[in-house]
Formats: sequence, C-alpha cells, structure tokens
Amino acid sequence: MSKDFRGVVWDVDGVLIDSEPLHLSSLMTTCARYGFDFDAVDNARWLGKSFIDMWQGIPELRSFGLTLDELRDEIVDLYISRVDGAMARGPAPELVARLAARDVVPACASSSPRRIVEANVAAVGVADYLSAVLGREDVAEGKPAPDLYLLAVERLGLAPADCLAVEETPPRVWPRPRRPASLPSPGPTP
Repeated sequence: MSKDFRGVVWDVDGVLIDSEPLHLSSLMTTCARYGFDFDAVDNARWLGKSFIDMWQGIPELRSFGLTLDELRDEIVDLYISRVDGAMARGPAPELVARLAARDVVPACASSSPRRIVEANVAAVGVADYLSAVLGREDVAEGKPAPDLYLLAVERLGLAPADCLAVEETPPRVWPRPRRPASLPSPGPTP
C-alpha cells in the first residue's frame, strides 16, 4: 500500500496476543466448576460469538445460579489472572511501538470485555503506546459491524480514510473498503 496512514486500529485477540487458548481454558475451567463440560466442540460452535449470545444459546450456563454479569466476571477474572506477555503474537507488539515512534497513532478495538483488552495490551507491553483502548461494551453493535473501529478512529481524532485496521478475521466478514465508513485493511494477519 502506498498511502501514508496517520493512525492504526489494532484488533487484539489473535493479532497482538495469541489469546484463544486462554479464553477457552478460562471458560472451560469456570464451567467445570459448576458441573458443565464445555468442550472443544462447544467452542467451535460458539467461537466468535458474544458472551451474551452464548448465555442465551446454552441453557446450562443459566443453571449455575449466577447472573450473566457474575458468570462473565468470574471467567474474566480467571483469564486476567493467567494472561502472560509470552502470549504476544509475533512482531505485532513491536510494530505498535515502531509505528507510534513514527507518529502513526495507535488504538485497539476488540470484541473482548475491556478488562481483558486492558490486561492483554499491558501483558504484551503496548498499553502505553495506545491512544484509545476499546472493548465490546463501548459500542451498541459489536463485530462484524465496524462500530468499534469507527469509535476508535473518532477517539484518535482522525478520519477513517486516514487509518488502517489490522484484523485477523478473514476479510469476507468485514465491510468492503469501498464503503465510506470503512477503514482500509491490509487483509488478515498471519
């Protein structure tokens, strides 16, 4: 790409940090505590869905005697207690720092709860570089809607056309770059 971008909005899970195994482990451990065997087959079915969707679609979760928020907090607390900088994904955290040093303003936008996002960016050492850190609760509609990315760009004080989105999700689920509200993306990261 030949365009000079003024900002970059990073996805976190799968881009800056290899977090999927820890997300699954935290969910499985918490479910097991209440006698429910959430396994890899369940994970494949619900991967990429919001926790609210899981809560509504898996009746066993509602049988634990906890509210949605209590169960989510328990899973998030377990996740945060285990997140580690060794989970950093390749050169991405270093690239955040290098781009920030070149005055390309970075932000992150994730479908995870903001507490997890904050723990992840701290663990991989990029928290101090980010001008905006957004989680799922910051917008009414989560991914694949562009709302998280657009809010991040707004918080950076930039226009979408001046920013690049770095996301590991295959581009087929994202708005096409020709849509005026969309951020350009170089495609999925390896």
